[in-house]
Amino acid sequence: MQGLRQSTAFVLMLSIGLVIAPCAHAENPVAPVHDKASVMDVALDANGVLTGQLVDGAGQQIDNAQIAVWQADQQLGTLMTGAEGQFRIRGMKSGIYRLDCPGNSVMCRVWPEEIAPPTARNAVVMVTGDGVARGQYGCFDPITTAALVLGIAGVTLTAITLAKVNDLEDDVARLRSP
Repeated sequence: MQGLRQSTAFVLMLSIGLVIAPCAHAENPVAPVHDKASVMDVALDANGVLTGQLVDGAGQQIDNAQIAVWQADQQLGTLMTGAEGQFRIRGMKSGIYRLDCPGNSVMCRVWPEEIAPPTARNAVVMVTGDGVARGQYGCFDPITTAALVLGIAGVTLTAITLAKVNDLEDDVARLRSP
C-alpha cells in the first residue's frame, strides 16, 4: 500500500511540474513596435476624388463616424462617413496625407490616376479600434490545458490500477503457497 502512495505522489508531482514548467518559462506577450508608419499608395479617380470605407475589426461598416484629413501637421478638414461607412474626399492633389478615424490613423500616398503605381489601391479601407488579437491565452489555452489534464488523469489512473493489480497478484500468490 505504501508503494501505491509513493507512486501516486510521484505521478502527481510530475503532473504538476508538467503544467507549471511551460508557464514559468513563457514570456508575456509584447505588442509589436513599428518603427515607421507604413504608407499606402492610393489612386484618385478621374475626378480627383479619394474614396474609402470605414469598418470595424469584424468588417462591419461604420456609419456617421468622423474622419480628419491631415497633411504634415496641418488639418485640412473633417468629414463624416455615409451609408455603409463610405466616404469621398474631393479636391485631393498628389501627396502624403494622414486620415484619422476613431482608434486608427492611415498614411496615404495619393496619386493621380494616370501616374499611380501598379500597386496603388483604388480606395482606402480604414479599420477602427484596436487590432484583433485572437488566441492570446498565454500558456493556459483551453484545448492544450484540457488535453494535458486528461493525459495526467489517464497516467494517474493507470498507475493506481497497475499498483492495485500488483497487490492483487501478490495476494493470490500468497494464497497458493502452503
